[in-house]
Amino acid sequence: MDVGGRLRSAALTPGRRLTDPRDVWPPPGVFRTDFLDTSSLSTPAGRIAAYDGTPAHTTLDWADTANHTQLGDPVKGAALIHEVVSGDKLPGRLALGRDAIERQLVKIQSLQDDLAAWQDTSSATACDDAL
Repeated sequence: MDVGGRLRSAALTPGRRLTDPRDVWPPPGVFRTDFLDTSSLSTPAGRIAAYDGTPAHTTLDWADTANHTQLGDPVKGAALIHEVVSGDKLPGRLALGRDAIERQLVKIQSLQDDLAAWQDTSSATACDDAL
């Protein structure tokens, strides 16, 4: 997403470091729009049984039940984006919606757990004379 050159999606540039202070990365939550209905989402007429129980079918099932019940209000989300990009100091990341915040917190906890589990072993790979 690009709003006046100030807002970009991290998904478009994986691994990109924020070097421009005008950049902000929004991991969005789900917003109550028509995005999941037949006016904008095409789904297969039939399903392949081999994919039963996989994320592919879980996502299709979710789309059927989530349509027009999403947590986020798109007007409020757009207002927040406008407020943020109009400001002088942008956050490096702006989680849009309670569900986006929850996903980011789970991601942070997972990263902290991985770092803690391997910190001593990983640190031991330094050269013996390294400070």
